Amino acid sequence: MEDDKRTKIINAALEEFAENGFQRGSTNQIAKKAGIAKGMLFYYFNTKQELYNFLVGYCLDYVRENYLNKLDFSETDFIKRMNHTSLTKMQAYLQYPQIFNFLASIVLNQDEQYLPDDLLQELNTMYQVGTENLYKNIDTTLFRSDLPTEYVSKLLLWSIEGYQKELIAKLKGKNLGQLDFTPYWDEYAEFLELLRKIFYQNGGMK
Repeated sequence: MEDDKRTKIINAALEEFAENGFQRGSTNQIAKKAGIAKGMLFYYFNTKQELYNFLVGYCLDYVRENYLNKLDFSETDFIKRMNHTSLTKMQAYLQYPQIFNFLASIVLNQDEQYLPDDLLQELNTMYQVGTENLYKNIDTTLFRSDLPTEYVSKLLLWSIEGYQKELIAKLKGKNLGQLDFTPYWDEYAEFLELLRKIFYQNGGMK
């Protein structure tokens, strides 16, 4: 498949399935968005299911290469670890948002039921391992002693992920190639320091 045509088909399919799910996703719309004849789409992919399965594998490969494989879990300070994790994820998202939107739609639309067992297991394993690594070997002595450690880690995670979603919403539609990210990163650093003061021993001061 020609690279340009392949990219157009993939992006059109990711967008269509993210918006409408597997059942309501239209191959007519995918072909239209990709600027090709429907017959050409089925020349490359025999069925809608085959296309969908290909997209799942394609997205999992991207997430592994551009997000998960770049994470450093040797840092035991949870806020520092989350800082690195969220920035890496945001960079991967901004580079290819269609992939993350598509993967999120699988869960939201309960489309796991349409996946073959091997892909479903691969998807579940990726989520499970990612979550386990996020909380593994955390130095909980840094947390305030008057709060349950499991609550502190969850509150920190929810706060940082919520901030990340808000930031992505702010950046949506902007020309990222010409955007100065410095003010956004500075604001994010201030936000993390505030969390440190709220949830860490002695306001995060060692």
